[in-house]
Amino acid sequence: MNQDILTFVLLSWVSSLYISLFLISILQYRVVTLFREYWHLLIVIIFVYTASYAAITSFYTLNIAFFGKIPSPVGGKSIPGILGLLLASSLIWTLTYIVSFILNDAKSKEAIKYMFRNPFMASLLILDLIFLFRIFVSTEDSVYAPSPHGDVTVVYSDLSIAISSVIIALVSYPILILYKRIPKNQIFKHIYTPLMIIAIMIFLQLIVGETTIILSTKLRLSLYPVMNLIYLLTSIFGVGYYYKELINAYKIYTSSVTSLEKEKYIKHIDKQPSVISGRILLKIDPEVSYYPMLKEWIDALSKDQKVILVTSPISPFARSSLENEDNIVRVFTVTVGMMSHSGNTIPITNLSLVANTIVNLAMKNHDSVIVFDNFIDIVTINGVKDVYTFLKQLAEILAENTIIIVLNWKALSEKEYALLSSLFNKIYTTSQGKIVRIKDDF
Repeated sequence: MNQDILTFVLLSWVSSLYISLFLISILQYRVVTLFREYWHLLIVIIFVYTASYAAITSFYTLNIAFFGKIPSPVGGKSIPGILGLLLASSLIWTLTYIVSFILNDAKSKEAIKYMFRNPFMASLLILDLIFLFRIFVSTEDSVYAPSPHGDVTVVYSDLSIAISSVIIALVSYPILILYKRIPKNQIFKHIYTPLMIIAIMIFLQLIVGETTIILSTKLRLSLYPVMNLIYLLTSIFGVGYYYKELINAYKIYTSSVTSLEKEKYIKHIDKQPSVISGRILLKIDPEVSYYPMLKEWIDALSKDQKVILVTSPISPFARSSLENEDNIVRVFTVTVGMMSHSGNTIPITNLSLVANTIVNLAMKNHDSVIVFDNFIDIVTINGVKDVYTFLKQLAEILAENTIIIVLNWKALSEKEYALLSSLFNKIYTTSQGKIVRIKDDF
C-alpha cells in the first residue's frame, strides 16, 4: 500500500471523526442554555477542521479513484499544498474571531466588525489574504520540485516564506490578548485553560507548517508527512481537550443529585419556617407590594446560608439594606448591555451568561439559595420557551440548591403560566400581608 493510499485511509477516519463531533456539537448548541458561548466557539473550531479535512479527503478520493495516486508533476501546482495553506489561513481567522468574540461579550456580529476595526488584527488578515493570492497566482509557490532522493517535494519562493513568517509573528498578538484578557472576562474566565491550549495549538501548527515549508524548500526534503501527522495529533488533542472540559463542566454541576428531605411547612408564613427548600414559585400581584414579605423571607434564609439575589438595579432590593448583608450576593440584570451598576451586572438578554453566573456563584457558595426578584423581566424579554429551557436546565444542574422565583403571573397568559409553573414543586402567593402556600408536592 503506497503513501497516498495510507494518507487517504487516515484522512477518511479523521474526517468521519470531525463530522461526527460537528453534528453532535450543533445538536447540543441548539438545546443548551448554560455554556452556550463555549459551545459556539467549539463549533467554530470544529467546523474549520471538519471543512478542511473533508475537502482534502474528497481530493484524495477522486484522484485515487481515477489515477490510483496523487498526480505530482514537476513544476505543477500542489493542490494538497494549497489546501494545507487554506487550513492554516482558516486557523488564523478562527483565532482572530475567538479573540474578537471574547472581547465583544460573545456577540458574533460585533466580533466580526472588531476583527477589521482593530489595526493589528486587520493587518494580520489583510496580509494573510495577500499571501493566499500570491500562492494561487505565482508559478514559484506550492509547486512540485525534484528531491535528491528521486521523489518530489513542494517548494515555495523566498518572498512567500518571508510573508508567512511575518504573518506568524503577528499571530502572537491575539494569543497575547487571550492570555491577558480571559482571566478578567466574566463570561470566559472559566475556560481559560482550554482556550489557551487551542490558541497555543494553532500557533504550534503554524510554526510547524512554516518550518516544514522552509526545510522542504531549502533542503528539497519532503517533510510534509511529518507535518501532517503533527497537525492531526495536535488538532485531535486540542479539540478533544476543549470538548472534554466542556462536558466535565456539566458533570461537575450535575454530580451527586441527592434526594431532598421532606420538610413540614405551616400554611401561613408570617413566622418563617426554619428550612425552605426545593423549587419555589412566589406569585405576586403587581398592585400589591411584596417587598416587606420577601425581605422577611430573605432575612430568615440569610441567617445560616448565602442568598444569591438576582434583581434589577431599580428594585428596592438593590438599594435597601438587609439584615445579613454579609450573606447576600446581589446579581443585577440590566436590559442595556454591560452597564456597570456594579461588579455583578449582567445583560438580561443573555440567558447563557445569566445561567453561567448563577451556577458559578452557587458552586462557590454551597447550599446557597437563589432568589430571582425580577423574573417577569427575564420572561418578557427572552420569551417563555427559552426561559422554560433556562429554568429547566438551571433546576437540573442546581438540584440541591433552593431556587425561588418571584413572578408577576398576571402578565402571562394562562398557557404560559401553566408551562412555567409546572417546573416548581412548591407555589406560594401573597395574601393580606402574608406569604401563603397553595401547592406543596413534597
